[in-house]
Amino acid sequence: MIPSPTRRQVFTGLTATCIAGATLPARAEDREVIEARVNLALQKLYREIPGAEDLARRAKGILVMPDVIKGGFIVGGAYGEGALRLNEGGSFDRTDSFYSVGAISAGFQAGLQQTSHALFFLTD
Repeated sequence: MIPSPTRRQVFTGLTATCIAGATLPARAEDREVIEARVNLALQKLYREIPGAEDLARRAKGILVMPDVIKGGFIVGGAYGEGALRLNEGGSFDRTDSFYSVGAISAGFQAGLQQTSHALFFLTD
């Protein structure tokens, strides 16, 4: 019979997993792939969310993370890549820089989810 792990052993294992996940180097996709996904995400945002285009006109920039994948069973994680687009004359065609987002979590969870994020910057 295999003995059950103690709370300390579980906590130590989760902490080690979090540290290992936080120190892994990011694997950035080709810029063209990220750019294409950001373009599609912005088109979908404007089409499906009322007022999003009006908000974008007032924004100084938009950070778009088109594909954030979240998943886990007890221990979970999330990762996504995107781009910061600056407002240049009412257009968000030029990418200023690329970013990635990551998270690790523990607790009662099971499943897989894909989401998109758009963060509007209204001031400098």
